[in-house]
Amino acid sequence: MPSLGVVLGSILGELTQARRIADALTAELLDEYQADPRLAALSVPRAVLGDVTISLRFQVNEVQAAPVLAISPTRLESLWETAFRDRVLPRLLRGLGLSPEEEAEVVVAITTEQPAREIRRLVREPAAPAPPLPNLRDLILTFDPSALTAAAGGDRIPLVRASVTPITDSWTQIPADVRRKIGTKAAFTEQLTGATDAELAAVLNQENARAEIAAALRSRIDVLVRGEDIEDPNRIQSLTVTLRGADVEAVLTDSAPGTEQ
Repeated sequence: MPSLGVVLGSILGELTQARRIADALTAELLDEYQADPRLAALSVPRAVLGDVTISLRFQVNEVQAAPVLAISPTRLESLWETAFRDRVLPRLLRGLGLSPEEEAEVVVAITTEQPAREIRRLVREPAAPAPPLPNLRDLILTFDPSALTAAAGGDRIPLVRASVTPITDSWTQIPADVRRKIGTKAAFTEQLTGATDAELAAVLNQENARAEIAAALRSRIDVLVRGEDIEDPNRIQSLTVTLRGADVEAVLTDSAPGTEQ
């Protein structure tokens, strides 16, 4: 029995073929228009395919559903390292209300093991020529495999804790006046933990959605479309599909000679 994808693909193929035939007829008309003095001044008519709506009636014969694969700890580690370093921490720093120099001091504290006094000197009294200050791209992040496995399974707490702890451990390296401006360590930790958990939840939701889409693309549905094949009229289902002329144009463009697939 044909799969639903074969049925829909065949319909699109027929529409594409109809468009090719129409274009071939237009090409023949072009010669006739050019040969006729009266028609030569007119535009050659060309068939334009608008929206085509098709109602399919079918019965599902068999569904071969592919499993939804869980995100691997290795992939999650790569995704989360980028998300935490490039999204969570910059948003947190912007929300602290610090000056550029104060923000730089926090970044140096997070990314190095320099004491507060040395960090203040590096930022406020750089030697000449001054080397570039560390930035968040210099932050080295490592996560315990068990925390990654737990997060992939839906338990975010271990990975959130593993992400937040190295940052909050740098609290005493931040110059005292900057710490006072930020607030207490407990408040800073709470703010960072909330932002980290929200971002991790978003990453996992996005990956779970991607896994579901990938599973759907690997799945297969066999359908009965001929009247003599359909055994139970009560199980007949309907599907309405609308194809735009632009869809056919895209197919023609992609299948043109010399077009990379």
